[in-house]
Amino acid sequence: MHTELAKSVWQQLRRVLAIAILCVVSGVFVFPFFWMISCSLKTLREVMVFPPPILPAVPQFENYATAFSRAPLMRYGLNSLVVCVSVIVLTIVLSTMAAYALVFLEFRGKEGVYLMLLAPQMVAGVTLMLPLFMVLHKLKMLNTLPALIIPYTVLFSPFSMMLLRGYLETIPKELVEAGRVDGASELWILMADRAQRSGPHTR
Repeated sequence: MHTELAKSVWQQLRRVLAIAILCVVSGVFVFPFFWMISCSLKTLREVMVFPPPILPAVPQFENYATAFSRAPLMRYGLNSLVVCVSVIVLTIVLSTMAAYALVFLEFRGKEGVYLMLLAPQMVAGVTLMLPLFMVLHKLKMLNTLPALIIPYTVLFSPFSMMLLRGYLETIPKELVEAGRVDGASELWILMADRAQRSGPHTR
């Protein structure tokens, strides 16, 4: 009986300890957002004073109106949305087509192409900043959305291709061969067959 009681107490302590650790970790992640909102409602004097107050004495909600009137924040947000959606769509399309070609199409130098596509991933991004700036300057693309969309797509596509290639290799090639026998094009097989089978499956 004492053993069962001790075991029950130990389980409760472990549960309380786990909840406490989760609360601390959650607080570490949530505090920056709380601090950002708190500072946005403070006066300039409250922001600059040390140590800074946790909460503003009087919330300054007009700070938001001032920020929106002094800078085109809505335009900045729209630009970010356009860049994000464009990069996601282009990365999915390009990496899917590349992974399909590397797995289900036969051509000379396939492994060399694969390694060539992955090679830029081994280069530190900082070393590419100056050459990228010079290229964009020559192409007169500075301060444009394509100057963000194209580099991000080129940066993320090889890694996405590698992940998709690893998954597509687990799919029997006989399925693709069956589609070819039925007269389906490679694009049709990719869109109709691979799109259906590349998601999570339940048995």
